Amino acid sequence: MELSLTGKVAAITGPAKGMGPAITSAFMREGCNVLLIGRDTKAMEPLLKEAADLNVEALAVQCDITDAHAVDECMAEGLHYFGSVDILVNVAGAAAR
Repeated sequence: MELSLTGKVAAITGPAKGMGPAITSAFMREGCNVLLIGRDTKAMEPLLKEAADLNVEALAVQCDITDAHAVDECMAEGLHYFGSVDILVNVAGAAAR
């Protein structure tokens, strides 16, 4: 499916677990560069490799999205790296116990 996302930047929370990898991969296959935001950067490593294979830019940033200050810092890092963010995808979440 062609969505005309080539060169856009998607910031994706929770990219490496649950449904995150499928969503992240879909954006990358459409040519999106990705800012990967999550607590477990080790789990993001396969996505970084996939980005390189697809010739898109990817930046993994460790961030606990429940901490507003950490989110501000994470987004500042992503904006510095990419220059802008076009799309925000919030995948991160947890079920109530």
